[in-house]
Order: sequence, then C-alpha cells, then structure tokens
Amino acid sequence: MSGLPRRALAGLLAPALLGVPAARATAWPDRPIRLIYPFTGGSPTEALARTVAEQARLALGVPIVFDSRPGAGGQIAAEALARSAPDGHTLGWVTTNILTVNPHLYPNLAYRTADFAPLTVTYRGPLVLAAGRGLPGGDLAGTVAEMRRRPGLAYATAGIGTSPHLLMEMFQAQTGVELAHLPFRGEQLILTELLAGRVPLFCGSLATLQPQLDSGAFRVLAISTSGRLPGAPDIPSFAELGMPSLTWRYWHGMVAPAGTPEPLLRRLHEVLHGVIRSAPVQARAMLDMQVEPTTREEFAALIARDLDAYGRLIRERGITLT
Repeated sequence: MSGLPRRALAGLLAPALLGVPAARATAWPDRPIRLIYPFTGGSPTEALARTVAEQARLALGVPIVFDSRPGAGGQIAAEALARSAPDGHTLGWVTTNILTVNPHLYPNLAYRTADFAPLTVTYRGPLVLAAGRGLPGGDLAGTVAEMRRRPGLAYATAGIGTSPHLLMEMFQAQTGVELAHLPFRGEQLILTELLAGRVPLFCGSLATLQPQLDSGAFRVLAISTSGRLPGAPDIPSFAELGMPSLTWRYWHGMVAPAGTPEPLLRRLHEVLHGVIRSAPVQARAMLDMQVEPTTREEFAALIARDLDAYGRLIRERGITLT
C-alpha cells in the first residue's frame, strides 16, 4: 500500500472521523440493524450475504433486516445507504462497480464514494473467459487467432461497465483483437445462450458455469487468478499463458454511511471480521470465492486504487453506457 496516494486513502477514511460525538457503548445497538443489499435474490452471493447477516445477528443480539434494493447497477441501494442516518443501524453491501466504476460512467450519480465508510471486504473473485463449442481454436492462443480472423466476434457479459466488461476491454487492449460487446441482464441468461450455441464467448463468474463444466457445450480458456484454482486445476490462468496484466479480481464488501461514529465503526469491523471467518459463512463460499475479511484501511486503499485504475481504463477505452 506504500505506493497508493495518501490523500485518496485519507479521503475515504476521513468522513468517519470528522466532528462525530463519541458513541455510548451501552446504547448501541438499541434496535434492528438494516443491511441494504443491491441485488435480486437467488444467487450464491445472496446466500453468503444472508449468512453474514445471520451470524452478525448472533454476535450483536439484535435482528439484521435484509433490505434488497436491486436495480440501476447498484445505484438504488447505494443512494438509499448514503441517505441513511449515520448511527450504526444501517449497513450496505457494496461491489467494485458501485464504488469504483459507476462514478466514472454516470455523470449524475446521486452518491459519491466518499459517502461511505469502508468496513471490510467480504469476498473477492476472479473471472473466466469461455468459448462456445461452435467457436474453433481450442486453447486460448488458438482462440485468439480465431478472433483475429473474425473481427467483431461477440462476447457476452452481464452488462456495460461490469467487471467482466472491463476485463474484456483490458483483454482487447493487450491482444489487439476487436470484439463486439453483447450485454445481458444477468449471467444465467448468458449461460442459456452459451449452452444453446448462440453466444460465441462469455466472460464472467466461474460459479455461473460450474454446474455445466462437464457438459461439453463450452471450454473455459483462462481464469484471472495469479495461478490455478485448487478447485479447478484444469483451468489455466491468464498469467501462465503470458498475460499477467489480466490477473484481476472483483470484490464485494460492507460499508456504513459516512459520519458513523468511530467507536461504532471499530465495533462493526470487529464483529464482521469474526463473522466472515466463521464456519457458517465460509461454508457458503463457492468454488471461486475468496471469503476473507480485511482491515478498514486495507479496504479503503483497495477502493482508492480501483477508483483510479478503472477511471483510467474507462477513459482510455472510451467506455460509455450507450
């Protein structure tokens, strides 16, 4: 973290420290705590988040109300959190996109990254690139050669500005291929099309593909980890295939509204750190989830780094919502 801009890091942590009266330990929590969640139900991430909420309930002794606010790329949930009272009774589940990508894509965003006090990362995950059975090429090198022969070949992701979209922009910049982005409204929809042979390329979560890995309908070309995953040893990493700059992970984390009293932030972090490492939460981890907490400072540094890096990528590649 020594190479990170100190002002950026301080800016993320400062809102939690300015002009806030000391919290009375005996008065908190004195009612249910709300966890604002930015997605619809039914995903492995939701199962993980609900387990975190349940274990936090046991640790704090008050109900944790799971408040799902999906839509608009996480903006609805983030705005609701930013407008919540900074009293330790509202938390938010956030993502790479909500805090570090949306600010560069939406000119009239109703929240700022500085509106939130970082607590901890909940998990990090890599992305995979997969090719449908109808696309020739075999391994990654052969498939890249096929991409060069067919400029404009389509790749599917879960939407414009998502982590897979950004990774594929990096992939195109490194390989020099020209691909067409095909955004969907969710990875399960892409999987259906991939299995049917109607989508030539997919970039997204390995967890989405996991139930169909042995179907023969697609081949996983590479994963964005630094080395092979122990649970998927047959999938090579981009790094070992000569593309170390594509070693990349998205993240999910938890934050509080800026201005939440410092003693409450310390206590929330202490509780969440233990909760994330608990056996029930670890048992919810999918094949490609690294469920591991961080310090508040580490999370703030990660946000600052990614906010800068993705801003540069979006500008250099001319990524827009249209």
